[in-house]
Order: sequence, then C-alpha cells, then structure tokens
Amino acid sequence: MRRRWIGNVGLGLVLAACGRTPSVDASAAPEPLPARVLESGAMSALDTNPGATHEYVVDDADQWQRLYASHKPDGVAPAVDFAHERVVGVELARPTGGFVVRLVEVTASSPGGTQVTYEEATPGPDAVTIQVLVQPHFFAAIPIRPGPVTFRHLTTIRN
Repeated sequence: MRRRWIGNVGLGLVLAACGRTPSVDASAAPEPLPARVLESGAMSALDTNPGATHEYVVDDADQWQRLYASHKPDGVAPAVDFAHERVVGVELARPTGGFVVRLVEVTASSPGGTQVTYEEATPGPDAVTIQVLVQPHFFAAIPIRPGPVTFRHLTTIRN
C-alpha cells in the first residue's frame, strides 16, 4: 500500500516537473449560475392547503406582478430586468412552524436549460413547533437561458 502511494506521488511530481498536471474532467461538474434572492420568508397568501408545494418560473413583468400580488397583496414586487432575468420561486404550505425553504444553487443543465436546487428543512419528531399554518417561500432572479427550468427538491430534518 505504501509503495503505491509513493509511486502516485512520484508520478505527480514527474508530471508537474514536465509542466503537466493530471486533468480533471470539468464538464462533469455543473456550471453554477448567479442567483439574486428577491425575497424569502415564512408566510405567504398564495396557498394554505397543508402539504402543497409550488414551483414557479416567471418570464415577464405582468406575470410577476400578478404572482407577487397574490403572494403579498399589500406589497410591491421587487424589481427584475426581464430582458436578462427570469424569476424562479418555491412556496410550501405546511401544517406547523419549524419548516424552512432555501435556495441552494442554480446550475446550467446539459444539454440546455437550468436546474434550481432548493432545500426544505423539516422539524424532527422531537421538535417543539408552533401550531399554525406556514408558507415558507423564496423568489430569486436568475439569468435567462435557453431550455427548460427544472427543480430539485432536497429535504433535511432538523431536531
């Protein structure tokens, strides 16, 4: 075992001395894309049906104004440059407090399109939570890319 490790280190040193380093296939890793979180929180007027999960893709200002007015009737929608950006969002309707949703990352998917990864943190079985309907949510502006927008939902349990 030790001889193999020393041999691998030796090969790496030889390649480095020749000006070459072992390459890693960069195409295997998804390309991260910038995301600007417009809003996140625990309450929304969009849906109070416990258990519902809504994923939104908004491509124009009129659609954004309507969605935001449904979400927060007295609020003003955050500004978005729809010539270069689109809005993605997630809204969950849950039966108790203790639920949180957050944007994890936005990546370019292959051969085209965009993947939005978000995480839902749920209260564990021993967690003490408030007994009220909650709607954890976020909205984010992301660059416009050709192809579909897909969502990836991760779940973690918090104690």
